[in-house]
Amino acid sequence: MDFRLIKVFLIFFSFYFLTASGHFYVGDEVTRYQLTKSIVEKGSFSIEMGYGMKSVDGRLYSKYGIGYSILSIPNYLIGKFIARFTKRYDEEKIVLFSVSTFNQFITAVCCCLFFITCLKKLNYSYNTSLLLTFIFGLFSPIWPYSKTFFTEPLIVLCFLLLFFFDGFSFISGIVLSVALLTRIDSLIAFPFLVYRYRKKWQNKKHVLFFFLPLTLTIGLLLYYNFYRFNSLFEFGYGEESFSTPIWNGMYGLIFSSGKGLLWYMPILIFYFIFVKKFYELNREYGVVCIGIPLIYLLFFSRWNLWGGDLSWGPRYLIPTIPFLIFPVGLCFSVIKRYNTIFVFFIVLIFLICLFIQFLGTAVNFHTYTDLFYAVEGRNLNASDPLALIHFLPEYSPIRGHFQMLKFVLFKNYCPTILNSSCSNEVNKKLKEKIKLDFWILNIRK
Repeated sequence: MDFRLIKVFLIFFSFYFLTASGHFYVGDEVTRYQLTKSIVEKGSFSIEMGYGMKSVDGRLYSKYGIGYSILSIPNYLIGKFIARFTKRYDEEKIVLFSVSTFNQFITAVCCCLFFITCLKKLNYSYNTSLLLTFIFGLFSPIWPYSKTFFTEPLIVLCFLLLFFFDGFSFISGIVLSVALLTRIDSLIAFPFLVYRYRKKWQNKKHVLFFFLPLTLTIGLLLYYNFYRFNSLFEFGYGEESFSTPIWNGMYGLIFSSGKGLLWYMPILIFYFIFVKKFYELNREYGVVCIGIPLIYLLFFSRWNLWGGDLSWGPRYLIPTIPFLIFPVGLCFSVIKRYNTIFVFFIVLIFLICLFIQFLGTAVNFHTYTDLFYAVEGRNLNASDPLALIHFLPEYSPIRGHFQMLKFVLFKNYCPTILNSSCSNEVNKKLKEKIKLDFWILNIRK
């Protein structure tokens, strides 16, 4: 047992748990929770409410993959067990809180795996590996997403495991199967994740063990589709489609002020600087670190809901984050060659990244959207208020969260989004929603 991994896990899990919210944010999370609850309480895949489609039997079924809900069952059972010993809170709130901690555990494990990958696979020094792990865990949107019940952190874990493995095996087949049961679109990363395995096709036994769980999973997915919607290839997304012009989506996911990854993770600059050298030093890992971000960008640029809204930053690009940070390690190997001004610039970029993630963690990102729709969306009579959030810098969530944080710290400060009618009774109620989003501060409520 490597005690360094235990230390990394405890540090990040403690940090994520203390900065958690203890609640859900959007209907996606509620839908997954409802499926977990239905499986445990009723032994059924139908849900009482949430996003999905009604089947021919008249019952409502979640449109999301079943893998995430199944893996969160232990958290649900832990919550029910704890609820037996306290009467201060009702059982539903305790169970919900327990389930909401699922991603804090997952992201802490991701940090451990990221650290050991940097150390053992990419041959970075211990200090560089540890520093990169902190960048991954705290200086990227991984931190805000540890608070959510979104599927992206689990996909990150699956991708890191497949990146860490050296060849075909039964375990790697199971990991990929979990990813597919969680999000079917994770299949687009499959060619790049197994690219390094290509020289081991001659070991037919291992290849067979790899594809065995994968084949069973695909069969299970098709059966689950038929069971829910009476169609093998209906995944429950209905009229959602790939209808966005690709250049619009690409610009939005990279550069837009409201959703561009470059704004939410400015260290992306160093990825573009060092990825070529990273590829030259190790082509096998370089192909993965270039291929996965590129295929995700191209794929979701066409999706009609490319922004993955009601979330912090470009939610659909979260699975690419470890592969965007791996090449950044080269920055620290050559930092001594640069003058003090350039080193100061690097440190400043990292501090800005940390502050941006703190903004997304400290304030409920759903609150800003509520405020915008209730106030500015109404005042502007916009046909598509989300487009304003996506593309106009004055409505960027980063700016909005900064204003809301200032309001929390300085109560006499009125966020710009409310300036038009700060005395309005509706806005007074909305301002009551602006608070620090940490469960430890709101537990009495």
